[in-house]
Amino acid sequence: MMNDMLCHMTEGELAVVQNDKQFTVKKGDVWTCAKGITTEGTQNKGNAVAIMRIIDLLTT
Repeated sequence: MMNDMLCHMTEGELAVVQNDKQFTVKKGDVWTCAKGITTEGTQNKGNAVAIMRIIDLLTT
């Protein structure tokens, strides 16, 4: 990650692998990704379209 990020699941459901930890996010869930130390992968295993909002936390 280039910056810390906040992720918000607005529709659907995703399987997430973050630093070898696996979890499922559903509509309304929020999770974080840390700059430089987080590796992440996502996969839509549901039947509906998954929509994720990403909030990029920029530094000044």
